[in-house]
Amino acid sequence: MHKILTAVAMSVSTVASVIIVPSPVAAQDTQYAIRHIDGSLYRWTAGSYHSVYIVHDEGIAVADPLSAQAATWLRGELARRHPNKQITHVIYSHSHPDHAYGGEALDDGDTIFIAHELAAETWKLNQANVRMPDVVFYNRLTITLPGAGDIRLDYWGANNGKGSVSMLFPQQHALHVVDWIVIGRLPYQTLDGYDINGMISSTRAILSDMSDKDFSVFIGGHADIGTREDIEFYLSYLEALHDGVLRGIIAGQSLEAIQNSLDLSNWSSLKQFDAWRDANIEGVFNQLIDDYYVTMRPEVPDPG
Repeated sequence: MHKILTAVAMSVSTVASVIIVPSPVAAQDTQYAIRHIDGSLYRWTAGSYHSVYIVHDEGIAVADPLSAQAATWLRGELARRHPNKQITHVIYSHSHPDHAYGGEALDDGDTIFIAHELAAETWKLNQANVRMPDVVFYNRLTITLPGAGDIRLDYWGANNGKGSVSMLFPQQHALHVVDWIVIGRLPYQTLDGYDINGMISSTRAILSDMSDKDFSVFIGGHADIGTREDIEFYLSYLEALHDGVLRGIIAGQSLEAIQNSLDLSNWSSLKQFDAWRDANIEGVFNQLIDDYYVTMRPEVPDPG
């Protein structure tokens, strides 16, 4: 089996249609599904989690395995839908175990496992039970898949977990990001494991670096499939959330006062807005104080 890894260059393209494939139900009430994105690219789902895979001339490349149960289900579906295709690559999006565990179920013995070096270092230091990567990289890695084009992996800095990377599929006009870009929904509750400053800077960098010709389908690790415009709307929410909480802290407001006064109603159409709005504010409040030491500035009063 011939596999090609190159650490090069930028690739661009335009976008694609989305076709829904019927979704079966697996054990333990987890909803599993596969959805066609474009060409040989598919999104696969396990409950509220999404990952992707792409079929090429010499096999199949899979992103996050999600869990042992999910990866086992996916292996069976791949064998049924794409017979005689081995798994050539497994690509980890970041270090968090709820996306990275279960890789052993996708290992065909000759499969190349790929991760950012910060994710690999984190797993090693914390003795995580993860199928460790065979290939690590830092800034950018381009994987060339015969008959399916490239996968371009980019690291944008801290945002969620360690070593979180975007996956660009230029030929299929699609971008896959896990956790730190979520469209159609608020970020998760109190943003545990997130870096709000990094989320904003990484999202800005993607929008600045990639044009409409690079992608027009966005596939998140959670929530909806969408477009560049959806990412821009999500970014505007992050910016308003961050800036509003920061202004409140600088004014000496308590967390409760900020929760009661900060107007985020322009984003009330996002899923979980009513349920997670206050938790989002709490998470940013705590990060700005605990991680960024905002209240240690001499001009900022202690909010108490």
